Amino acid sequence: MAKSIPSAFPSFPTPPNREGEVLRRAKANYLAQILALIERAKVYPFRARVAGYQGGVSLSFVLEPDGRVREIKVLKSSGYELLDRAAVKTILRASPFPPPPPELSPPLTLSVKISFVLKE
Repeated sequence: MAKSIPSAFPSFPTPPNREGEVLRRAKANYLAQILALIERAKVYPFRARVAGYQGGVSLSFVLEPDGRVREIKVLKSSGYELLDRAAVKTILRASPFPPPPPELSPPLTLSVKISFVLKE
């Protein structure tokens, strides 16, 4: 059985005040929603599972104000082209995402890591 966990590293600062706390919560809630959609869209390629390929793929992408994705880039390869392609396809399958809250000042550049791990 395959298991994987995406993670996100937003690339925008948080102001240090009450508005900053509201913004921090808005970011956290929105990113949790994005990560859940990515996880649901992920498919661990059968050929990769049979071959025993495992690894994480770090990606970045730009999220437009309407939730569309552009500029998907592999930042760090898993070492397996098959898994790298599967990670990019995961982002495409998960999109379009819900529009980001206006207080996050889209477009947003997000970085995520999609892991492909075989369970015994």
